[in-house]
Amino acid sequence: KKDLTVHQRFLQGNWQYVFTTNFDNALEFTSEQFDMDYVTICSDYEMSRKQMAHPIVKIHGSLVPFDKTLESPFVFDGDHAGRYIISREDFESYFKKHEAFSYLLRVALLTGSYCLLGFSGDDPNFKSWLGWVKDILDKESFPQESRVSTEDGEVQLVKDGEQDIKVFLLLTDDKPLSEPQKLYYRNHHIGVIHLDTQEIRTRLKISSNS
Repeated sequence: KKDLTVHQRFLQGNWQYVFTTNFDNALEFTSEQFDMDYVTICSDYEMSRKQMAHPIVKIHGSLVPFDKTLESPFVFDGDHAGRYIISREDFESYFKKHEAFSYLLRVALLTGSYCLLGFSGDDPNFKSWLGWVKDILDKESFPQESRVSTEDGEVQLVKDGEQDIKVFLLLTDDKPLSEPQKLYYRNHHIGVIHLDTQEIRTRLKISSNS
C-alpha cells in the first residue's frame, strides 16, 4: 500500500469522474485496497449496469491479466478490432465507435471542468484529445465580446473567451512556456498550472525542500 500513496491521495480528491487513458489498473487497484467509493467502467453497457457514483472510466481500454490473455475476448467497448485505443485510426474513429463514452466526456466537459494530470502537453495522445475539446468549447464559448456581471454587481466586457477556460493542464515543472505554446493552449481553451512554483508551494503549505 505504501507504493500507492500518490494514487490514494489523488482519489481522495472526491472527483465526480475520473477519465483515464492509462491501460494499467493502478487506480482501480488503489480504490479496492483502501476501500474507496469508486467503480470501474470499461464499456458502455457497464454505465447502465453499475452505479455511476465516482466512476473510473477507462476510455482507452484496460490491460488484461497475463494469465487471462488467451481466454479474454479481443474487444474494447464492443469493437472487436482491438483491445486498446492506440493508433491514429483508433483516435479518428473513436467518437463514432464509442458513442456512449464520447457523450459522457462531452457532458462532463460542458457541465464541469477537466483537470489533466500526467500529460506532457505535446504528446500525440494529448493533442488528439485537444482537437475535439476545442470543437465542443468553440460551439459553447462566449461571443468575442460579451457582458458579464461580477460579484460586486459591476458589468465588465469579456473578450476572446477569457472565461471559457474549463480545462486545466497541471505540469510538474516550472519551465516557462514559449509564445507559440501559450497561443496554442489559449486557442484550445487550456489553462496551464505549473505545480513546482513557489506560489503553489505556499498555497499548499509545502516547504521548498520537499
